[in-house]
Amino acid sequence: MKRERKQEELQNGLNIISHGISLERDIVRYLMRFGMKTSIVTTTINLPRFLEAYVPNLQHYGHKDVNIIIVGDTKTPKETEEYVAFHAGDISVEFWDVKKQEEWFNENYPTLKEEIAFAIPYQSIRRRNFGYLRALQLKSDVIITIDDDNYPTGDWLKEHLDAFSAQMPIVMSPNRLVNPCEVLNCNHYPIYMRGYPISEIFNDEFIQSTENKNRIVLNMGLWTNKPDVDSYTNIIYPDLKSEGQTQGKRFACKTGHYIPVNTQNTAFLKEVMPAFYLLFQDSSIYENKIDRFDDIWSGFILQKIAHALGDTISFGAPLADHQRNTHDFNKDLKIEFSGICMNQKIFNFIRDYPLECESYTDGYKKITNAFESFLFSNHQEVSVYYMRMIKAMRIWPLLVERWL
Repeated sequence: MKRERKQEELQNGLNIISHGISLERDIVRYLMRFGMKTSIVTTTINLPRFLEAYVPNLQHYGHKDVNIIIVGDTKTPKETEEYVAFHAGDISVEFWDVKKQEEWFNENYPTLKEEIAFAIPYQSIRRRNFGYLRALQLKSDVIITIDDDNYPTGDWLKEHLDAFSAQMPIVMSPNRLVNPCEVLNCNHYPIYMRGYPISEIFNDEFIQSTENKNRIVLNMGLWTNKPDVDSYTNIIYPDLKSEGQTQGKRFACKTGHYIPVNTQNTAFLKEVMPAFYLLFQDSSIYENKIDRFDDIWSGFILQKIAHALGDTISFGAPLADHQRNTHDFNKDLKIEFSGICMNQKIFNFIRDYPLECESYTDGYKKITNAFESFLFSNHQEVSVYYMRMIKAMRIWPLLVERWL
């Protein structure tokens, strides 16, 4: 039955192209489904039990041209490689332990050892950047980044791929900052997604307009079960739970309007990779480590460049079942605190910076240079952090250009 369904879908796609039944959007949808290689990337310090959900899901819906890349760290269990081999089935699954990663970097970047150690540190979710580079080496057209506690629902992969050619409304807000959680039913609580600048809360609206005409280059899926919110929201609402979407299926951001972007359940085209580095966070400000804003600030930067190039991003489907790993929300609040204080300044700069660029690499380099002249502070430790972040940002394009 699976083979017959696959053949039927393939024939339908050929009919679209050969008879001109539909226009460019349907052709693009066909190519995204059957002609685009996809890699799913994650990091984990646990046994990758999510494979027990993803592998059967991909097999059930007949997805073959997909590769799962699991990036280990110093705390990842030693038995992970054996576990992966047992649960991979007929899906291509790669597990990269620390030793294999070091060998790969030494082979492909023999002169950049110190730079890589700085920009992609161990004991950090920033190891996921290695997985992105490996996906580029595999010539992946679409990269999907997931957290190891997010599980697929329905035909999850198709929903992500369809987003790059689907019809959807534009959304905007008077403060140019849209809240994706607006479309989730979360116990009827007024919640905002992690990374939404705290000073902008309750200054937003969710305004829908006409169909989007810009190219989608990134699609962020939302969540059932536990939505991705800041630690203080989880403390205030300990019973917080998402029952799914209350309106629409997908929404595209109007040019010049933004959402916080995370890397829990997010797909993007390979060409944006030069502008989607999980930002350096592994530092402290006044003995308080900063974390949990790497994907948020990366997402703001990516959106700025996308808008300058006539592209945009979308959010909504597919939903992932977020079975959140155990968290100490008081500890999370401590490591988020510095980022919360810095978030509004960084967002305001990115939103208002008059960027003109010719490519994602060009845009990223220009924003990096602009950061150096803007992101200073009266507090020395904050300025030192910014300079370290900028240093890491300058390393990333050197790594990506090896594969593009």
